Amino acid sequence: MYQPLVVYSVTGGYRPSQSYGGPDTAPNVLFRGLNYWLRPFGRLVSVRGVNQRSATNFGPRIFPLNDRRGVIAGSIVNVKSSLVRYNQALFYLSEETSKQVYINESTTTPFTLTGVTTSTTAGKLRVALLSGTTYTAHDAGLVAPATLGTVSIESGGTKGMDGIVSLVAAAKRIGTETVSNPATVATNAGGQTQTLSSGGNNRIRVVLPAAATGQDAWLYGGTYWGQGNFGPWRLIREVRVTIEGTLGITTQVVTGTGTRFLRDLRVGDVITVNATDYTIATITSDTSATVVSGADQTAPKTATVKEIVLEWRNGELTDLIEFDNDEPPILDGLMLFNNVPFGWKDNVLYPSKIGNPESFPRILARSTQSGANIVHALAGDARIFLLTTNGLEVVTFTQNPSDPFLIRQVWSFGFSGPAQAVVAEGTLFAAVGTANGVKIVRTRVDDSPDLEFSAPVESDMASWDISRVVMGLDPSNGAVLVMHYDGSTYTTVIPYMLQQGVWGLPIQVTGQVVSAAT
Repeated sequence: MYQPLVVYSVTGGYRPSQSYGGPDTAPNVLFRGLNYWLRPFGRLVSVRGVNQRSATNFGPRIFPLNDRRGVIAGSIVNVKSSLVRYNQALFYLSEETSKQVYINESTTTPFTLTGVTTSTTAGKLRVALLSGTTYTAHDAGLVAPATLGTVSIESGGTKGMDGIVSLVAAAKRIGTETVSNPATVATNAGGQTQTLSSGGNNRIRVVLPAAATGQDAWLYGGTYWGQGNFGPWRLIREVRVTIEGTLGITTQVVTGTGTRFLRDLRVGDVITVNATDYTIATITSDTSATVVSGADQTAPKTATVKEIVLEWRNGELTDLIEFDNDEPPILDGLMLFNNVPFGWKDNVLYPSKIGNPESFPRILARSTQSGANIVHALAGDARIFLLTTNGLEVVTFTQNPSDPFLIRQVWSFGFSGPAQAVVAEGTLFAAVGTANGVKIVRTRVDDSPDLEFSAPVESDMASWDISRVVMGLDPSNGAVLVMHYDGSTYTTVIPYMLQQGVWGLPIQVTGQVVSAAT
């Protein structure tokens, strides 16, 4: 007599807390097991084990940088720090000062970040810009200039300017398109307001002030004719501190290589080449100009701009010069949402300015609804999840530029660390400490908590300490990972298999998992 072959398919996943019998018993589940991945259709595949470990505790967290990972040196316990990639730049901060930043934990080419350290001020945002294969770092934001420079009226204009006009100036960093708040009427009283007469063929000359550290350009704005100090001020021209490319001068003829004279210079500007001043007489192309007089200069030389001339017709003025380009505040953390940096400090969320990522307008900052401090922030689908000490709050976005987002509390149980939640497929998965160990909660469609989500595996988490739990995402295996260190020997990983919608068998890793990043 033959018995039919039975294939046991564990499509029900890992459910150690389920009773062995009764009307609610689910078939095809695993009660015990270790170190196997649960694949679609209930197949089991042996875990290969960890193939890379950190040889040195560089820092408390790992940060994803596309296909690489970043860390910031320092203590591995309770350090507030953040590191994100914004286009080709790194934006980062730490409450620990002067700590080295690493990519792939390497100090060798091409990952050497010589001089890329956290600020000497705790919590101050820094930016590292990629130039070729190396990075250079600076504190984020630009201070408003103390002065516009020395301003005067002279003849030589060609546009018939008339009436009272005024100027403002802002500092700019070209690498990240960062613009400071402008020097205002009050900071340069008497110097920026000029009365012009069309019959006098007037134009305005400005002797540029010294540039600030990290500044490589100026933005000068002016009013429409006759508007004087009342504004608004609109962009007249952008002036590079050092013009692009190199040049040489032979018998007053300027020949450039890689230059853009038509963009960077105007007739009447004064440039300094090799410590000698030259006044621009004509500009015929991006690489050809003449100067009034002066000694020859052998190429290649760089040229800095010492004085500029300004004149305009009302229709030539372009973008508004804005007064909300505030420097970043001291921050506890930073994240990217739709490629816009968001920072937070205590209970306040600060968005950066679109197109001006080193500026954080205070007028747009908003506090959490509960007033609780923000522990961490994560990007979801069209929203931001704020993990706070009192619960979960959700940031949703409006179409109102003056009030761009709203914050509302959706959970009433809080978080103690930034690694206690992860977002997968737009859903937040979070570890929560309870009187009976740890449970995992996820958001529903309306952002309310799914409190029964981890019920099948909570018996395994009954003795866990929430302070030693780290959440992670494993996209290659399609799993949300819940990881707990036992305090002495190993970390237990319980995966939730996203495709199958069930819990997988535990995995054991020797040592402590302190952070996870994809």
